Amino acid sequence: MRVALLLNYFLPEHAAGTEVYVLALAKSLIQLDVDVCVLIPHYGQTVSAQYAFEGVPVFQYAEPSSPSRSIQIGQTLPQGLTSVVQFYQDWKPDLVHVHEIAGSTGIRVEHLELAHGLGIKTVYTLHLATITCSTGTLFRNQTTLCDGIMQPMKCSRCILQKQTNSPQLANVLTWLGMPFFWCKVDPRRFAGRIGTALSAPMQVNKLQIQLRRLTAVVDQFVPITDWYERMLLENGVASSQLTCIKQAIPVQLPSIPVIRAPWTNSRPVRLLFVGRISPLKGIDLLLNALSSFDVGMFELTVMGSAVDKAFVDQMQLHAERLGMVHWLGKTSSEEVMRAMASHDVLVLPSVFSEMSPLVIQEAFQLELPVLGSNVYGIAELIHEGMGGQGWLFQMGSLDALRKQLAQCRLDLLQHGTSRFQFPEPRSFQWVGMETKQVYTNLLEAAAAMFKSGLQA
Repeated sequence: MRVALLLNYFLPEHAAGTEVYVLALAKSLIQLDVDVCVLIPHYGQTVSAQYAFEGVPVFQYAEPSSPSRSIQIGQTLPQGLTSVVQFYQDWKPDLVHVHEIAGSTGIRVEHLELAHGLGIKTVYTLHLATITCSTGTLFRNQTTLCDGIMQPMKCSRCILQKQTNSPQLANVLTWLGMPFFWCKVDPRRFAGRIGTALSAPMQVNKLQIQLRRLTAVVDQFVPITDWYERMLLENGVASSQLTCIKQAIPVQLPSIPVIRAPWTNSRPVRLLFVGRISPLKGIDLLLNALSSFDVGMFELTVMGSAVDKAFVDQMQLHAERLGMVHWLGKTSSEEVMRAMASHDVLVLPSVFSEMSPLVIQEAFQLELPVLGSNVYGIAELIHEGMGGQGWLFQMGSLDALRKQLAQCRLDLLQHGTSRFQFPEPRSFQWVGMETKQVYTNLLEAAAAMFKSGLQA
């Protein structure tokens, strides 16, 4: 069995969550006697290349095309697709397993269509909600959780409100853009920035068309959460094309002893924020909520990498004024784990629907309760009350976060950690075994169909 794992970037140059997941999957599959390689674009290059990372072969197919508006809106295709076909023909994979879809010169729906046309079985693991949500946040009109069902008018308002921060302007631009959508004319072709704004309904429709194209050529979609599996069903993906393989920790976590101070009314609740320092992660919401409490009730440690320097500087200044925040910035994975072992609560105030945050499973391993916004990916993992794992609050609501911070302190003072029950983190070996079973089922079904065709 030969399997090519496709994504836009890979280690060591890029080390985000999808890259780490694919490396762990590749290693697990190799241990299960699957012949695996990683395929990524060789951006800006006219020749293909290859290297190995931690025993995993990585092929970089030549992708000389520069990102352009014509490629973005589908007028032209990236030149690198010719190199992709050549790779398929030379390496002869039995399956192509895609882990992300790009909108320009990266991995696209065409990569799957080309594989399907050559008789190669196809799998697509969904790490983000971007194939059904243009903003990727499922935060409708910046005010509430979205049901995730794609509709041009509804989704256009949401896209434009996120871009303009004005509900009224978003509504006007949506109505102005709908005639172009009804006439099947993409205003981005001739109207510059205004055309881009008026094209929002077309962008949503393009996403709907892409999903239909994907369902025509993907043999099996692999959502990593129950909530996104339900959302795919609601957007028309057949249940027979869906196999949920739950998220797991892709790296071996260090063994760290849990050392937490005994509970007394005189000591602060030690909060921990881990993640990108970005408005989407809700750090500004958390700092604003903490400003309502007396010094000595809470203490916050912030660990995370910078995204927008101006925003980070603003948040650090806010933290200094509070006088209860330890700003550590970017730290190592082991330092994060040691912080989890000594803090009382992990706070995840995200204002977008994360798929399934691994940091929650890491917290569970160290018996650390979580206070999180009720976005889909967090709410699926956190149960409240006795025997639960923490607390949830309404996404983006400052008042709701304040109330739950107060409740969190009260619960910990009354019950300590006795009210919590933490599940055992899932081993990535199960992800490897379940993924191989998906491959085996597809290949056996194809072999049976071929055999029945010969007999007929």
